[in-house]
Amino acid sequence: MEKPGRNDPCWCGSGKKYKKCHIDFDEKIEEFEGAGHIVPSHEILKNAEQIEKIKESAKINIAVLDYVAEHIKAGISTAEIDKWVYDITTKMGGVPA
Repeated sequence: MEKPGRNDPCWCGSGKKYKKCHIDFDEKIEEFEGAGHIVPSHEILKNAEQIEKIKESAKINIAVLDYVAEHIKAGISTAEIDKWVYDITTKMGGVPA
């Protein structure tokens, strides 16, 4: 990715000028990169809305795993486990994989 100019729109999509948004962040990252550290690309950075969705997903995953851990025992079929996962995930507003 080409670095935007100081007065260009920020790469993050905030609508702010780059100099008012992420220029300090990017300069700090460049320092780490210059020191030989591995630096991930901007594509993996998440905005506040995406982070909130990740947190919601984690809550559902934790609830599913907790339920399964409490109810699983010898003799339970994988079909039953799949049903538990589906039912809990959809009840909490998620989409089971």
